[in-house]
Amino acid sequence: MKTRYKVLFTIIYTVVYLFLAIGSVNPEGTGTAIFFAPFITWLFLFVVLYLSSRLEDFRNRILFVLLMMAHYLVNIYFIFAVWDDSYKGESRLARMWELQPKFILLTVTWYLLGQLIIWILFFKSIKNYPSTRF
Repeated sequence: MKTRYKVLFTIIYTVVYLFLAIGSVNPEGTGTAIFFAPFITWLFLFVVLYLSSRLEDFRNRILFVLLMMAHYLVNIYFIFAVWDDSYKGESRLARMWELQPKFILLTVTWYLLGQLIIWILFFKSIKNYPSTRF
């Protein structure tokens, strides 16, 4: 994929996900902030997409995978940290699930779809290069 398409993908993916994450916090502030967890390491995704055009170097492949794993580990940590966030004794996520389950599914699906595209780009790119050493 050409660099300009990667930049366009990154911008669209980020803006749409940001609006979905903002939408999960309703105007009263009683919604869930669990969908903001990926933004803590969102910069990693920019670096990863940049590296995906330079995967002929084995170190860049390793860095790509390490940054993605760090992104996932930080997300998992913060998701569990926010999971029990409550409003008036009721879980914010459970409350939102009761009110708008389709919105939660849309947000999760959008995030996972973007991650799938990033990994597809990675595997398509490394297929073009034979294994190399440091």
